[in-house]
Amino acid sequence: MSGAWLLLQAGIVNGLLVSTSWPLVVALGMGATVSGIAYQRPNLRWKWSVVIIGLPLAYTFLANIGIVVIVAEITILLILAYHIFPDKNETLNPDKSNKDIADKLKNCC
Repeated sequence: MSGAWLLLQAGIVNGLLVSTSWPLVVALGMGATVSGIAYQRPNLRWKWSVVIIGLPLAYTFLANIGIVVIVAEITILLILAYHIFPDKNETLNPDKSNKDIADKLKNCC
């Protein structure tokens, strides 16, 4: 989703998308991205923080659209992706996963 609205913003900045309805499409995509980032962690504090910070930030970026804003958006998204998505080496450890599942099953009933 992020790639779609980033490309749309690039089209708006370059003058390829001149219609006045394109910023609305970008705003919807940005809102979907903010909510998607918010639901990457189960912590309610994380969700509220992302929504409270992310939506006004998205509005500010959309109101001041330009090449500098696009670079800032890409930077923020890359930093978030690095911190949100786990390392493959940590998630692909079958011994730990199997032990965790076995422990949960022992304590389930």
